[in-house]
Amino acid sequence: MDAVLRRFAEVMKKGGVITGNLYTELATKGEERSGPARAAQALIDFIEEDPRINERFQRNKDRVSRALIAKYGAAILGQGSIPQGLEAHNLYLLERQESDAVHLVDSARKTVPVRTPHYENVPGRSKKEFAPSLIRPEISRIIEAVCEGPDGKAINLEHFDPPLEPYESIQTWDSKAELIYQILIINGVMRLGYPEGIVHHQINEVKKAEKIAEELIKRREAA
Repeated sequence: MDAVLRRFAEVMKKGGVITGNLYTELATKGEERSGPARAAQALIDFIEEDPRINERFQRNKDRVSRALIAKYGAAILGQGSIPQGLEAHNLYLLERQESDAVHLVDSARKTVPVRTPHYENVPGRSKKEFAPSLIRPEISRIIEAVCEGPDGKAINLEHFDPPLEPYESIQTWDSKAELIYQILIINGVMRLGYPEGIVHHQINEVKKAEKIAEELIKRREAA
């Protein structure tokens, strides 16, 4: 076990991971509760104060911002700062991508055969690029629910035929809900920092955006 831990620490340090020892005093009489509590607070203080962690956090924020603008364009994101909720979601996606892209090898540099319900260790995982997302899952679920719900389906847009030129600034989308979301932003119905609950009060606008989205999807498929 000591050899395994030593190699683990060496690999982590080479990869730039900050390592250290954490003492909980869990087995010390009288410290069963206070010891782990102090250790947890010390870890929080370290994360908040260590300059290496703060530098990495700022680098990741810049990376997320650049990736979002490159993928979706300034017309959608605007010229201001990225809203905290959207930034936090993409920081999570970045951390998840970096974790999922790890390729585990043994001391002989051979692939370790690891498979779980959410992970399979295969060569080439580390080549996966970070893919940002404009829409948070909460907003995506609500847009889908509005489009498929009885109130949404009751809206008749048979004669609604808007021009598609105002939406030419939309560069890409990963789902129909994300495309609808961008249309709502262009129409001034939504802003990136708005809470997801606003969607519930804009059923008619969401359905209009859905019809526009369907036409944009048809145009792309025909191109």
